[in-house]
Amino acid sequence: MGEFLYSQGLPASVKDIGTDAIRMFILYLQQKNRFNSHPFAKPQQGKLSGYTVNCYLRSIRAFWSWLISEGIVDTNPFARIRIPKPPRKIIPTFSKFQLQTLLSVINITTPEGYRDTTVMMVLLDTGLRVSELTSLTLKDVQLAEGVLKVSGKGRRERLIPIGKTTQIGGISALDHLTGKNFEHQLGGFLLSCKVDELSPSTIKYYSYTLGTLIKFCRQLNIIKAQDVTTHHIRLFILSLQETNIPISVHAYYRAVRRFFNWLIAEGLLGKSPMANIRPPRIAKRKRSGFSDEDINNLLLITSGSKFLEMRNRVMVLVLLDTGIRLSELANIQIGDIDFNRETIKILGKGSKERVVRVGKRTRKALIVYLLSRNDNHPCLWVTEERRPMTKYGVQSTIRVLCRRAGITDAKPGPHTFRHTAAISYLRNGGDIMTLKNMLGHSKLVPSISCENSRR
Repeated sequence: MGEFLYSQGLPASVKDIGTDAIRMFILYLQQKNRFNSHPFAKPQQGKLSGYTVNCYLRSIRAFWSWLISEGIVDTNPFARIRIPKPPRKIIPTFSKFQLQTLLSVINITTPEGYRDTTVMMVLLDTGLRVSELTSLTLKDVQLAEGVLKVSGKGRRERLIPIGKTTQIGGISALDHLTGKNFEHQLGGFLLSCKVDELSPSTIKYYSYTLGTLIKFCRQLNIIKAQDVTTHHIRLFILSLQETNIPISVHAYYRAVRRFFNWLIAEGLLGKSPMANIRPPRIAKRKRSGFSDEDINNLLLITSGSKFLEMRNRVMVLVLLDTGIRLSELANIQIGDIDFNRETIKILGKGSKERVVRVGKRTRKALIVYLLSRNDNHPCLWVTEERRPMTKYGVQSTIRVLCRRAGITDAKPGPHTFRHTAAISYLRNGGDIMTLKNMLGHSKLVPSISCENSRR
C-alpha cells in the first residue's frame, strides 16, 4: 500500500490517509496483475483474484484497528468502506473413482507408500488444513484412542476422531517408518484391545503397565520387543517386587504376558520371553465381608432425611442387595431401574448386560431418593449440587461411609460390599450358579469359601 501511495503522490502518513485513498487503492488492486511486484515470482497474465483482494484489505483494516487501539490515530478510514466480497465458488469433491485412482498409484510396499496412504486416509477422515496436517507430531497421534490432537488456527487444540481403517493404516505406517519399535507395537496392541471391545479402564491399565515395561527396557537400551529376553523379564519383575504388593506384581505379569502373546499371534514374535516364567505367587487371603453390626451402622448413619443421607442409603442398599462392581454401580442410569419387575439393568465387563434383583427396602429407598431429585440428569447418582457423580466420587463416598460407620475388621471399600452380598446370598440358600450370574462372573466364584457361606 505504501508503494501505491508514493506512486500516486498521496500522503503516506497513517494520520493523513483518508477514505478516498483507500478507495483508490481498492481500484488499484482490482486492476493489478498477479505477482506484479513479487520479489521472487514472475508477473503472470490475469488480475488478482477476489480472494486476494479481500485478504489485502482485511489485513490493512486489522492494522488500522490496531492503530486506533494504540491511540496512534483517531479515525479509521475503513469505517465507511465496504470491503468487496470474494466470489462464491462451489468446490467440487473427489468422486469414488478418483479416490480409488489416487490410492492405486501409491506403492504401499515402500515406507513412502505407507506414508502417502496414511496422509490420504487422514485427510479423508478429518478434512485437516494443510498447516494442521504438516504440524502433526508422533505425540499427537493417539491411535489406541482413535484420535488426533490438532493445533488449529490461533493455536487452538482439538481432538479429531479417525476411523478404524486409518488407525490400522497408521500402525502399519509407523511400523515401517520407525522400525517397529516398542511404542508402536504397544499402540498396535492397544488398538487391538479396542477392536476387541475391552473396557476403557482395562485398556488404560494395559497402557500404564506396559508403558512401565517400556521405560524399564529403555534403561537397558532395548527398543524392540523382539530384543526382550527371559532374563530381562525376570529383572523387571524383581524391580516391581521392590515397590509393589504381590497382587499388583501379578497384575503386571498378566498384562505383559498378554502383550507378548499378542505379538506372537500377529506374527511379530516367534517365542514369548514369558514362556518359562512362572506367575509371581500371591499369598492366599481370607476375605471377610461386613459383620451384621457393620451393616447396621452403615444403615444407621444413612437413615436421615437430608438429600445426601437418602442418596447414600440407596448406594448401601443396592450394593448389599446386588454385589455389583464399583464401575457398574457408578454407571447406573435412572432408566435402568424397573420398579415393576423389581430389577436394575447392569452394564458389566465387556459391555455385557445383565439384570439384578433388588429388595422391597431398596426399592422404597430408591423412590424416596428419586422424588427428592430436582434435576434432569439421566444418571442415578448426583452430588448435593445436583451434578453427576464420577466413578471416583462414588468410590470416595463409600469409603467415607465405611469410616464413619467405624468399620475396622473388613476392608472399607466397594469390593467388600460385593463379597458381603455373595456370602449373604449363599447363607440364605442361594445356589452358586445363580450367584455367578448375579455377580457377572464368567466362571464359578472362587473367592467365596464354604466356611464363609455356611457360618
